[in-house]
Amino acid sequence: MSQALPQGHLIVRGRRDSDLEACERLVLATHLHDRYPAYLGGSARSFLCHPGALSAWVAELGNTIVGHIALHPATSKTVMKLTCDRLHVTADQIGVVARLLVSPQQRGHGAGRRLLAAAATQAQALRLCPVLDVDVNLTAAIALYERAGWQRIGETRINLPDGTSLHEAVYALNPTPATT
Repeated sequence: MSQALPQGHLIVRGRRDSDLEACERLVLATHLHDRYPAYLGGSARSFLCHPGALSAWVAELGNTIVGHIALHPATSKTVMKLTCDRLHVTADQIGVVARLLVSPQQRGHGAGRRLLAAAATQAQALRLCPVLDVDVNLTAAIALYERAGWQRIGETRINLPDGTSLHEAVYALNPTPATT
């Protein structure tokens, strides 16, 4: 159940270095609530600050960071292969929407949808096909993606560095007719 929003209007803006501490707390809260991310890669900061990221945004309400998202040039090899095969694109034509986090206490107020829109819009402006992958057990996230118009193009397993694996659903926004 979501709580009342802090005072102010929800804005989505580019992530600043000064936001990282608040974003780290958001990663940890989301991990405890949803078990996402399943693997942190050493720390919340290393999860957030992915080498080669194209861009990152936060959702801010008043002076409170309530969400985060990033755009990456790639994701796991299995997801990239599936995406290239299904969308008939090369890897350099893909923009991976990643690291979507919304405070468990502030869900249901549009932050996730607005963050998704910001990342997808940037991917399209860069002439990249927006895609994302998600653990099939994260049903609330999947429902958000589907309500926002993302279409499932397949499923695959990814192996995490800690030896576990995840069953992932792969989504694209406005996939080509060859994928449907």
